[in-house]
Amino acid sequence: MNDKESIKEILSKLGFSLLDRGSYWQTKAIWRDGDNPTSIQVYKDSGVWNDYARGVAKQPFGRLVRLASGGKFDEKSLDFLNREPDSFRDEKVRIEMEEHYPVSLLKKLLPQHNFYTEKGIMDKTLSLYRSGYATQGKMSRRYVFPIFDVNNPDKIIGFTGRSIYWKSDSTFPKWKHIGRKSSWIYPLCTPVGKEFPFLDAVRKTKQIYIVESVGDSLALTERGIMNHMVTFGLPLSSKQIAKLVELGPNEIIISSNNDVGKAVNSGRLAAIKNYFKLISFFDVGKLIINLCPPNKDLSDIQGDEEEFLKWLNKQIDRDKQMAFLLNELRGKSGMKIVANQKERFKKVKLLSSICGEDEWN
Repeated sequence: MNDKESIKEILSKLGFSLLDRGSYWQTKAIWRDGDNPTSIQVYKDSGVWNDYARGVAKQPFGRLVRLASGGKFDEKSLDFLNREPDSFRDEKVRIEMEEHYPVSLLKKLLPQHNFYTEKGIMDKTLSLYRSGYATQGKMSRRYVFPIFDVNNPDKIIGFTGRSIYWKSDSTFPKWKHIGRKSSWIYPLCTPVGKEFPFLDAVRKTKQIYIVESVGDSLALTERGIMNHMVTFGLPLSSKQIAKLVELGPNEIIISSNNDVGKAVNSGRLAAIKNYFKLISFFDVGKLIINLCPPNKDLSDIQGDEEEFLKWLNKQIDRDKQMAFLLNELRGKSGMKIVANQKERFKKVKLLSSICGEDEWN
């Protein structure tokens, strides 16, 4: 049995359902009760894998086995993992150059907006995103949003596209990305003529919402809330944090999804992790978590004014929220939130002092 067959047998034994894509498989993140059949990509020749939902790339196969098995191994898996070459265990991240695309490509996108206008998003809102329907290339049959270079509005550094034919039982991804998501500052750097309406809204309001998806972004913009940034998944990237520091808002509202009922509430956990990332750069008084309604994106409630305003105007007791976050950091989830023990203790000490505790454990 060769390595490719061994990898496949181990994955099947762990409970992964594999979609064959030639040189790699796609599957669900079964260890966190994931339901997207294309969120995990595993290369057949090495077992190296990418987690698109979490923005994690080039992970060694052994880590995938540990996640899916809870750290338990059968003899066959142990034997295979023990004979992995060092380069296989410790896959080094390659340095990748940012690719640029000419703005002229946008002329190929058709102004066919029915998919979103039928969801209550107006043409004038979509025009701010420079988006349209692609009929050819890698984004064919998708409604495409261009991602502009943070330093040069005449260059595009990526695209994200939503398949308008996707269904819950589809074997292809709902969203497809081209480019390095970790470099995307979206939609802040989207130019409309010579202006940057999203960026200007943040500067004017000194406030910014952090949301997960383009759908959330469209919902906010349709409601006139243009001061927001999309993470394209769960974690804030270092470049996104750097942009927030540059902008210096007085308030950052973290509005991840609220995946109630799942074994792991990934959106809630991500919001907490992003909160603790940001307190290294911002005063805690500027940070607040206001999750989306349970099991709904903002796009799901955009057409319901009462529910949308209820979410938007929700009164959150910052002191109670800080006390809750402090308990989370001290508890069983603490290592998942801040992996580095020294950093975790520093953040516990900081929050405990703010919460008025004289001592901390």
